[in-house]
Amino acid sequence: MRLSVALLALAGTLLLCSQGGLAQNPGQDKKALEGELVYIDYHDGTGDYAVTDTKNGKGKFEALGKGKKPPKKDKNNKDIQIGDYVTIGCTVDTTTGQCSAISSTDVAIVKPSYIPPATNVFPKLLVLLVNAPACGSSLPSTASVSSISQLYFGPNLDGKGGWAFKAENCSYGEVQVDVPNSMVMTVSPTCTWPTSSCDAWAVANAANAAAKASLGDAVFNTYTHFHTLMAMPSACSWAGLATLGGGQSGGQVWLNLNTFSQTFASWGQVPLQEMIHNFVIYHGYSSGIEYQDKTSWMGTGTACPSTTEMNWLGWASPVQGGEGLDAVALAPGAAMGPYTIPATWVTGLGNFVRVKPTWTSWYTNTLYGMNLYFELRQAVNSDANLDPLYAGKIVVHEILSYMDNDIPTYRSSDPHSNYMTAVLPNTRTVLSSPSLGVAYNLVLYAGPLSGSQSQFVPLYLCRFTTADTECPTLTVALSNTPNKKEDDEWLLEVLDEAVKGVAFHEQQLQLWGDFQGRVHAYVEEVRQEANQLAITELQGRQEDGTAANAGGGAEEASSSDAAGSGAAGADVASAAAVAAGAALSTPLAGASRRKSTKTVHPELLKFKLEKQAKILGRYGGVPALGGGLVLSRLMKDSILKATGSPAAREIHYSKVENKDAANLAEVMRFKVRKSEEGGGPGGPTPALSPWQAELSTKKGKTALDGTDAKDQVTPSTRSHAVYGDELGDALQQRQAALEQALAAERQAAATPAAALGPVISADAMGELADKLRRRQSVAQEAATRLSAPPGSLTPHLPLPGMGMGGSNELAEKLMRRRSTVDASNSASNSASASASSSAQQRDTEAEGGGGAGGSIAE
Repeated sequence: MRLSVALLALAGTLLLCSQGGLAQNPGQDKKALEGELVYIDYHDGTGDYAVTDTKNGKGKFEALGKGKKPPKKDKNNKDIQIGDYVTIGCTVDTTTGQCSAISSTDVAIVKPSYIPPATNVFPKLLVLLVNAPACGSSLPSTASVSSISQLYFGPNLDGKGGWAFKAENCSYGEVQVDVPNSMVMTVSPTCTWPTSSCDAWAVANAANAAAKASLGDAVFNTYTHFHTLMAMPSACSWAGLATLGGGQSGGQVWLNLNTFSQTFASWGQVPLQEMIHNFVIYHGYSSGIEYQDKTSWMGTGTACPSTTEMNWLGWASPVQGGEGLDAVALAPGAAMGPYTIPATWVTGLGNFVRVKPTWTSWYTNTLYGMNLYFELRQAVNSDANLDPLYAGKIVVHEILSYMDNDIPTYRSSDPHSNYMTAVLPNTRTVLSSPSLGVAYNLVLYAGPLSGSQSQFVPLYLCRFTTADTECPTLTVALSNTPNKKEDDEWLLEVLDEAVKGVAFHEQQLQLWGDFQGRVHAYVEEVRQEANQLAITELQGRQEDGTAANAGGGAEEASSSDAAGSGAAGADVASAAAVAAGAALSTPLAGASRRKSTKTVHPELLKFKLEKQAKILGRYGGVPALGGGLVLSRLMKDSILKATGSPAAREIHYSKVENKDAANLAEVMRFKVRKSEEGGGPGGPTPALSPWQAELSTKKGKTALDGTDAKDQVTPSTRSHAVYGDELGDALQQRQAALEQALAAERQAAATPAAALGPVISADAMGELADKLRRRQSVAQEAATRLSAPPGSLTPHLPLPGMGMGGSNELAEKLMRRRSTVDASNSASNSASASASSSAQQRDTEAEGGGGAGGSIAE
C-alpha cells in the first residue's frame, strides 16, 4: 500500500515536471543577466544594484531587485566589485520580475572591474527633460531646454560657465565636457515605471528608450553620460542619484525636479556630486558621519573636492618629499620640513602633504588605520563659495590607510574620506581624531602665507612619544623657514609666475581664437570676391566710376594713385575693425578700381597674403596696423603686442620694389590643381575654380585641362600658359625696368650734374613731378576720408632713392635737374630719348606698384 502511494506520488511529480508545473511556481524561474555591475546610493544608507544591458547598446539597466545584493564572491571565489563585467543566473520572483535570490554559484566574473578614468576625459552629455503628465510627472515651467542648458554649459552655452566649467576648473582641466557634442532635449516616454514607488532604474530605461527612438541608435550611442531630469514620484525622497561606475556603457545621473531649489537654483553641489559619482568616488564624511564634509561637493560643501578625493581621481599629487611621511621619516621630537604647498585652487601638482602614522598601534587595523592629508584652501576660483569656516586655513582629512596605500586594488571601494580639522597659518596644533577619539601624537606647524596672492604655506610636522612638549615651539620650528630667496623661495617665485603665465595664455588663447575665426572668414570672402571679379572681367563688364575716354587720363591716374597710396589706410581700417570685434572687409570691397582688360588672378592675391604672413612671422606682430594700434584686450606689456611699424614698412617696400617678381611669375604659372580624389597623368580631371570655369566657357573649350595646344607641357609642370606667361613676362619686365631706373638714380646721385649731362627730358621731368604731387595730394585725401588720426595710419614710405622727404623732395630734385637740362642743350637727342624711356618705365612702376597697399588688378 505504501509502495503504491509512493509510486503514485512520483508519477504525479513527473507529470508536473513534464508540463512545466514547477516552472510556474513563484520564486522558481531563472533569469540570465550579463553586463557591468553598477550601484546607486540613496543617501540613506541603502542602495540598489543593476547590470548594464551592453548587448543592446547603452542606456538600459537590468535591476537585481529592491535591496538585493550580489554575493561577495563569484563561483570561482573571486571578489565581486562594482564595475565587474559579470554573468548572473538569478532565481526570479514572477510577481516582481526581479531576482529573489542570488548565490555565488550563479555569478561569474567575465572581466575585472572597469573604473572610468577621470583624467583627460571629454564627456558627451545627453540631458533628458522628462515630460510625462499622464504619469503624474509634468515638466515644471522652471525647467526648459534653454534654462537647463545654461545651468549645465553657462550663459553663452560654451562651457565657460555653469556646472561644466566648475568640473573643468576643479579637475584642473582633466574633465572637460564636450559641449558642442552634448545635448539637452525633452522626451515624453510611456509610463512603464511604477508611479507609487521609487524605481530609478525603470525611469531611466523609459527616458533613454524615448531618446533612442527619437535620435536613432547610432546617434544615441555616441553619448557617454546620460542625465534624467524628472519630477520623480513622491516616494523618491532624494534630490539626485548616480551610478557608481557605468564604465564603457556610460554613466547615469538622475536629478529630481521636485527639489528644484536645492538641486538647480543653487551653486550646483548636487549635480556636480552626481556627475563625479560616475567616476566611482563616494561621499565625504565628517566626524565619521557620511555626507557631512562641508569642504567638498562630495559632502555638502559648495567647493571643489578635497585632496583625498582628488588624489583618488588622479587630479592631485603630493608635494615632493611629502608623499608618505611615516615613523622613519618623522623622527620623534624633531620638526621636519618645511613642506611648502600651494593652495588647491592654484594647481593640482604637489598641493598636499600625506602622513602615514605608522607609529600608532591601530594603523594596520582596517577599521581604524588612517592616513592624514594636509591642504591649503582659499575662497578663490571654483572655491569662491567655500564656507568661511574653512577658507584661508590648512584643512586636514583622514582616509582609510589600507585602501589609500593600494588605490589600484581598492579603487571601487569607499575609503571614507573624513574631514578632521582646519587650522590657521602661523599656528601650532596637536592633532587628534574626533571620529576615532584617539590622539595621533603629532604636532602640525603652519607657517606664514607667501606669494603674490598669499597662495603658499610652509608646513612642519613633529611626532612625539609621550607629550607634545617633546616637540619645539612654533617660533623655534618656524625659525628654520628660509627668509631669503633661497631654493624654496625661488621655487615659490617660479610657481607664482607660472600661475600668472597660465592666466595670461588662457586669455590670449581666447582672444586669438576669436581673431583666427574672423581672419578665416575674411580670407574666404577675399577668395570669393577675387573669383567673382575675375569672372566679371572675363565677361567684359566694367566697374562704375572708371575713366571711359582718353581725356580722363589724369583722373584715371589719380584713381590709381589713390588705390595705391590709400591701401595702407585701408589696412589700418580693417585692423581697427578687427580690434573692435567687427567683421573684416576685404581689400576689394568698395575700392575704386582702374580700368583694366587683364584678369585678376586669385593666385596673385594668395601669393601676396602668404608673403605678408611670412613678414608678420618674422616680426611677431600685426601687419600694417600703424603706430599705437593693437588688438582689443591685449594685456599691457604683452609679449604678443603688435609690432606693426617694421612689418608694415617691409610689406610696403616689398610691394614698391617688387623684389619677388621672379617668384611671383613662377607662382602665376597657374598649375592645374589636382582634385581631392586624385589627379595627374591618367587620373581624374582636376576641379576648376569658378573663374577658370568661366574662362573655359568664354574660350569655348576646356582651357585649363591641358588640351589647349599652348598648354601641352610635361605633366609635372602642366600650367596655364596663356595668362601665366603673359603676367610672368610683364612682371619680369617691370623688375628689369625698376632695376634700370634705380641704377640710373644711384648713378645720378653719385655723378656731378655737369658731368652727367641731360639724363631726362624737361617735359618728362615736369610730368613726373606733377604726378608725384598728385599722388601726395590723393594720399592725404584718402587719410581724411578714413576719418582716422594721421598718427594712426601707416606712415607714407618713400620710393627707394626718394629719401625721407617723400615725393615733394623728389619733385624739387627733378625741377633742379630740369634747370640743368635747360642749361645744357648740347646733349644728343638719342641720349635724351633713352633717358626719357627709362623715366617712363619708372613712372609706370610708380603708378602700378606704389603705395603701401599695392594693387590687386595687375
